[in-house]
Amino acid sequence: MNTAPSIAPKVNARAAAMRPPAVSITPQRMGFTYSEDTPRYWFANDPFLTSFWTAFAGQFPQGEKFLIQSARLFRDQVEDKQLQKDISGFIGQEAYHAQEHTALNKFLAARGVPTERMDRQIKQVLDVICRIFSERDQMAMTAALEHFTSMFGSLVLENPELIDDVHPSMRPLFLWHAIEETEHKGVAFDLYQAVDGDHARLMRAYLISTFLLLMTTAYFQTSLLASDRSLFKLRSMARGMRWMFGYAEGSGYLRRMLPEFLDFFRRDFHPWQHDNSAQIEQWKQVLENLRHGAKPQVAA
Repeated sequence: MNTAPSIAPKVNARAAAMRPPAVSITPQRMGFTYSEDTPRYWFANDPFLTSFWTAFAGQFPQGEKFLIQSARLFRDQVEDKQLQKDISGFIGQEAYHAQEHTALNKFLAARGVPTERMDRQIKQVLDVICRIFSERDQMAMTAALEHFTSMFGSLVLENPELIDDVHPSMRPLFLWHAIEETEHKGVAFDLYQAVDGDHARLMRAYLISTFLLLMTTAYFQTSLLASDRSLFKLRSMARGMRWMFGYAEGSGYLRRMLPEFLDFFRRDFHPWQHDNSAQIEQWKQVLENLRHGAKPQVAA
């Protein structure tokens, strides 16, 4: 039974109350280019960490298309004009994200990184998902996956040193993507709540999405390390494990995401309960400086 008509007004009112008024969801075509002197290990000059970020980001072109498809399936069921506007902004931003990461994948492929194979394989995974899960399940997965991308966006915006670890040629792309994932982080969640809102379905989708994202990222990272003959570089692996899960200063970045990850299970959860909107304008200025070759200046 479709409960959307009865819950939509309440959900839309809550979404409007949670959405920071200063946040604007405006699609931007960027046209990033990459320098030929970009090193093979473009994140922290490290094979393990570079392969992790390549494995994660390499899934974006197909992943963004999946998110857009899900949003388009349900957008006409939404009556709230502001949410309709936000959905249009979300779709536009994600379309440009797919475009920019496709360009990055092609740049890396020309340098011997097997991103084309990754793209084919993640498309196969998503095609299976679209065959075996209902459209409402796919919308729930979209809300879940958007929480992951917003968490990584927050990770970048709240830890300025991470941008320093990215080679200057690629910094604008990753910063721009983090900013826009923050801007639209509530949209897919609000859309799901408006058209379905079943908490059990959302929790199933979150668990399935978590499992699939962990498996695909681990698989692609292992494949990248193997193709680079870096699979058994134990020093790099140990450094990567500290970066992900350690407790010393400048480490444990994935571990720090756990509280926000667990928040999603709460029945009263909304993405904007973690309000980091104040950082958006600050980082937009940093992005402009990066694009024009100025040294970034941002408070930690």
